[in-house]
Amino acid sequence: MKLNEIEVYAYEVIYPDYDGELFYTLCLAKERAVEVEGDIRKLYTAEQMQEYAKECVREALKILDNAILPIFEDDERVVIQKIFEEDTKND
Repeated sequence: MKLNEIEVYAYEVIYPDYDGELFYTLCLAKERAVEVEGDIRKLYTAEQMQEYAKECVREALKILDNAILPIFEDDERVVIQKIFEEDTKND
């Protein structure tokens, strides 16, 4: 999975005012973001980024599996679980 394959949640437009102070505007539609005229940043949800990060870890494990040592499905599951488990100690 590539980052550009993920559907964008919203767009943030950064633009200076007349004094050079930067302003941020949130736009849900890309067309509206372009109309504002500024630097456009893509925004994603936390869930989207979490899934993207998991895919990156899976890809890294595949590289290790092919190059260095065998990685089994159980190993992948344990690694993903350890990295992305919720920290509920302070709840």
